[in-house]
Amino acid sequence: MRKLFNFFAAALVMLAAASCEKNEVLPDNNSEGKVVTLKASINNGGTKTSLGGEKGSDDKYPVLWSEGDAIAVIQQEDLNDGSVYIFTLSEGGAGKASASFECNNANGFNPDLEYRAVYPASSVVLSDGKFDGYSFSDTQSYVQNSFGVGAMPMQTSMCIGTECPLSFTNAFGVLKLQLKGAADEKVTSIVVTSNDPLSGEAILMWGSIVLQGTAPENKKVTLDCSATGGVALNPETATYFHIALPAGAESGLSLMIHTDKASYYKQVPVDDKNKVVAGSILAMPVLDLTEHLNPYIENGVDLGDGIPLVTTDGSVIVWAPVNCGYDANHKYGLLYQWGRKYGQGYTDKGDVVNFIDERPTLATGAAEANRNKFYKGDAFNSNGGYGDWLAKEDRSPKLWNGGNEESPVKTEYDPCPEGWRVPTNNELVTLWVGTQVSSDSKTAPSDQVEKTDGIKGFWAKSEVGVNKVFFPVYYVLNYDSTGTYTGGGNNSLYWSSTAGNSNNAMSEVLMMALSTFSGNLTLQATERSRACGYSVRCVKE
Repeated sequence: MRKLFNFFAAALVMLAAASCEKNEVLPDNNSEGKVVTLKASINNGGTKTSLGGEKGSDDKYPVLWSEGDAIAVIQQEDLNDGSVYIFTLSEGGAGKASASFECNNANGFNPDLEYRAVYPASSVVLSDGKFDGYSFSDTQSYVQNSFGVGAMPMQTSMCIGTECPLSFTNAFGVLKLQLKGAADEKVTSIVVTSNDPLSGEAILMWGSIVLQGTAPENKKVTLDCSATGGVALNPETATYFHIALPAGAESGLSLMIHTDKASYYKQVPVDDKNKVVAGSILAMPVLDLTEHLNPYIENGVDLGDGIPLVTTDGSVIVWAPVNCGYDANHKYGLLYQWGRKYGQGYTDKGDVVNFIDERPTLATGAAEANRNKFYKGDAFNSNGGYGDWLAKEDRSPKLWNGGNEESPVKTEYDPCPEGWRVPTNNELVTLWVGTQVSSDSKTAPSDQVEKTDGIKGFWAKSEVGVNKVFFPVYYVLNYDSTGTYTGGGNNSLYWSSTAGNSNNAMSEVLMMALSTFSGNLTLQATERSRACGYSVRCVKE
């Protein structure tokens, strides 16, 4: 539907892109016709099309027009229509705060009627040749010590006459990142995500922008640094990256920094006192990519940086670098019964596993004094389950995530260290990138099966970037229908925090099974008894 455009309320759908699906061909600015020249300046209090050198004595950067800049002038014809005229920066205007803009095909433009201008012109959306809003792209281009041309939308108030000064102001601000890193590492892209929309359709009214999109792609902005093969980092001095964001952006901001070496995840500490402000640059503290950004610390030992993987839907999950319960004697972690905070060792490695044939209360089973007791499950049942280690009255599907699959809540029974939690089933099955994991087992791609320290396992790869996470196929403690626990080194099962659907004693796992005949590794999403002992790989909260 065509947007209303009038003096009192300008409902403009705005996005920083050169085009979108709704776009029609913009007016041909080079055609012969009526020539009109307008003067335009950038308000020093507003965001600019480019940063001009060093800050001045007033602690502000100069605000400058850039070569190739173009503005769209919209003139109201009636309450529902607006004609669009594209004005381009005149020769000699680049690098100046005030300059002239020309339109060589301004037939129909009447400067004696009200009009207003917006930047960039490439974001204009037309319908039937008339103004129908704006579109901001989710991609911006890297420019050294500045931001990409067209990334910073601006607007003017209403004007009449060719001498009316078009003074541009903006509703966006700038997030300035300062990155250090290894000298041989190059940044290829930076993705900013938020709980709120950062791109997509929006309403611009009285100088503020309200983005409307609700899809995941509307909640991110990518700074593309690949044009010259990436931006080289320096271990001694910070390299600057500028990203245009809507004013007020502070809700759940996070960074995914992709380089030619790895991908890094970092939450942005932005709040009401430290947020993106229209016309201002918010400089973040220096971030050194050679340091741990997501340290995994268990029992006071830093075991390495968490590894972020981008999933097929574009979301980011940061995985622990090792299995939960890792120590010098248990390099592949401990084995956990579902819903318990404390894990067990491996019987074939000399560990003493104290099997207890009872179903305790939750208070007893969760007590640290009983951490070395492995409670046997109750009898085999007709639903195919092998029972639960808990007394029936205390069995709960909420022990590890509060019963919330979409927004899991870490509980006191979660075995992961502070800041980490057991993954949900939805998160666990994203590990097999590009393959839909189902109840049918599927062979893992050969390039994702490999030995590490003599142990075979599965390399889960990131959908974007070069990161990968190793999941060893090592050992389990299975509980069978005869009440016997058996171990094995050809299968590994990784618990999710999600309770199963079959019955109250089952929970979801991702099984990795290594064939002793073919050497192939298969993955399968399935349900197993909560009394079994399986591995846990934590994810960052």
